[in-house]
Amino acid sequence: IIICLENLNDIKGFDRLNKNDIKQYVLNDEKVFFTYDIGHEIADYGNIIDLDKYMIEDIRNVHIHTFDKIGNDHMPIYKEDEHWNDLLKAIELLKLNNYQYNIVFEYGLDLCNGNTTIDKIKDYLYSIDLVSERF
Repeated sequence: IIICLENLNDIKGFDRLNKNDIKQYVLNDEKVFFTYDIGHEIADYGNIIDLDKYMIEDIRNVHIHTFDKIGNDHMPIYKEDEHWNDLLKAIELLKLNNYQYNIVFEYGLDLCNGNTTIDKIKDYLYSIDLVSERF
């Protein structure tokens, strides 16, 4: 079992754990690793590649999603997404550091396009394909 702490974004003024809050625990405990949530980082902190070298080495899980200006989080990523450049920077950072672990596309199914659950699942997969092409 791998235990990971995730960088969280703030919600409605409620300050949650960010990567700097959890850094000391990840770097000082060989049994605790880092879940890097790219969507949360873009949402609150903006500098997607501002990661300590040692934190990069301790990433065991990555979450990918986007958000919109009205506060919807865990949205699928489409071609017109305004955060593409940041997402690509994060993916390049992972590739440069030979990241070999999990990547989770963390989308809310209710935020996917479609009228039925099957349509929403197809849209979810379509979005994953768009991002995967950039890998």
